[in-house]
Amino acid sequence: MTDLVIGATEIPITLLKSTSGESSDLYTVHLRSEPPFPGYVYQPHFIPVLEHTSDIDPILAVLDGLRQPFENASQPDSNTFRYGGLIFTSQRAVASFALAIAHLLRDADRASVVALQQLKALCIPLFAVGPATAQALQVIRDLYLPLCAIEGGEAAGSGDLLAPLILDIYNKIHSSSEFSVRSWTFDQNGNKKPLLFLTGEKHRDIVPVTLTSTSAEQRIAVDEIIVYRTIKSPNFVSLLKSKLEITSEAPLRWFVIFSPTAGDQLLSSLGWLDQTIGRIHGPGHDCWKNRITFIASIGPTTRDYMKTQFGFDVDVCSKKPSPKGVYLIFIPFKMAKKRKRSKAPSLETGGKRLRTGPSRSTPRMTASNHTKGKSSTNATASPSGRLSTVQSEAPSSKKSDPQSAVATDEIDTPDPLRFHLSRLISSRQYPKTICPSEACRALSKDELRRIGVESWRELMPACRDIAWKLRDQGDVELLQKGQVLANDIGVDEVRGPVRIRKKLLSLDEV
Repeated sequence: MTDLVIGATEIPITLLKSTSGESSDLYTVHLRSEPPFPGYVYQPHFIPVLEHTSDIDPILAVLDGLRQPFENASQPDSNTFRYGGLIFTSQRAVASFALAIAHLLRDADRASVVALQQLKALCIPLFAVGPATAQALQVIRDLYLPLCAIEGGEAAGSGDLLAPLILDIYNKIHSSSEFSVRSWTFDQNGNKKPLLFLTGEKHRDIVPVTLTSTSAEQRIAVDEIIVYRTIKSPNFVSLLKSKLEITSEAPLRWFVIFSPTAGDQLLSSLGWLDQTIGRIHGPGHDCWKNRITFIASIGPTTRDYMKTQFGFDVDVCSKKPSPKGVYLIFIPFKMAKKRKRSKAPSLETGGKRLRTGPSRSTPRMTASNHTKGKSSTNATASPSGRLSTVQSEAPSSKKSDPQSAVATDEIDTPDPLRFHLSRLISSRQYPKTICPSEACRALSKDELRRIGVESWRELMPACRDIAWKLRDQGDVELLQKGQVLANDIGVDEVRGPVRIRKKLLSLDEV
């Protein structure tokens, strides 16, 4: 794990969540595993947003049905427990369930002992959203529910994925040819037992709505109980504002939001919200100029809330709500070593091209590999504000001097130059433009020194080459004297200044 890179430029990634410890938290482990690309390093930070309190009384009321002493408690009747399965969509719900069991363990009366014995004899499915919830649930299952199977987990990272999985699995159990299996899903009247959904007071209705809105044959009744309550951490706002101030000079900074509450406060603290209407400011507002802040979402629930509530599209959304899922968001910044035969660095994405961003209905930049010859690949913030892969041919130099500052063999298209060019394009709302010299000027003295040049002017030929490759990929438009240059006009055919702007996709391209 890379804890420190001497002389590296830090890219702060602030995760708006609590942490289990700076050294042990898996988010820290993943994000610090390798530098994103030469000369840069991710620096993760955590800000706790919410505080949670458990409410075990509703759980104890449910378990009370098991507190029925009888002579042979090791062989309970399948009708003793009124539910055919349990649904957990958060680790906090699992924690509350564990506290309820602990309460029974502390109770020395005969009824509680019998309840625990019957709990161990239950043979029902336990449905969990995401790997973290499933992992927490496995500890409880192994100790107190050994006959129960955990379903979902890694295969169901959100309620949208878990709900159809529940329909499929629970109805298969209910219609099983083995009576010992299906008997747990029938009540005393022969009807399908409902499922118990353990949740907080704020949650999406996607799971219960999906289970109860299907055909009568497939439909599953759901009872909900509130097992924990959530309040905003009293220090969250002040800590967030402090972090925004501390990271204001960073070349780029990321914030990862894990809840709608965090997204709401982040947009407000950034000044991106028009408080009069509760929506983000329009394209021409000053807050979008020279944008260095980008926002990632842990999953579709928070992503959709940001879009619906504020009209804001997060820049990227994790496909899986896990430390590795968040890490994969930032893989386009992780450069691989050069391959054999002088091929350029490529993205380590397991052989697959990573597409980021929650939607294809807005302008985007994507990876392209239609060029021949020596090329280099880097991931940057796209003009639409999303992270994307930019692949460009190394800049050619007309100078014969092999020591030329911008010669291909010397700098192989500077990573910081591509980084700043795409960042500036991203910060300008369409149809505003940037000049290539703005990207060259944006490089710090340290970045110029690492590249091996003394002046930003030496990078202008390389910057124009990058701009033309972005144009060829369909990501940007090039303009001269206010007119868009035709796609068949090459870089060597244009004299004089040009400007660059993001390209809006047509409906046919979306």
